[in-house]
Amino acid sequence: MSRITAIKPVVVTIPGQTGIDGLYRTPPHKRPPDFVVTEAKFGRARLGKLADGTKQMDNRWVERNLAKAVDDDPVLLDEVQASWDAGRIDKYLVRVKPDGSSRVRLLDDNARVIGDAPDF
Repeated sequence: MSRITAIKPVVVTIPGQTGIDGLYRTPPHKRPPDFVVTEAKFGRARLGKLADGTKQMDNRWVERNLAKAVDDDPVLLDEVQASWDAGRIDKYLVRVKPDGSSRVRLLDDNARVIGDAPDF
């Protein structure tokens, strides 16, 4: 993801783990959003769905995974949670193609693609 220029990483986890793949802080002059949550998928891989019907990257799933994404850092979690509660966090799906190129898409509350992600 070398194309990330407008967003400073807060925490980046390892793709393939459970939970949020990446959490990025947006520079003040680029806000809102304050943060961006990312999920990376390779090829035709799909977002997962839990037994309770929660879809990976939908709002319920993101809420459940925020604390883990910040390694349970209480100060950072308070900041991220306040931004989440105020609707100032975007969700991006990073689709990595077999040729190594990628496309970054903006997701809605239900984890549906609603367009290309700006400045990513």
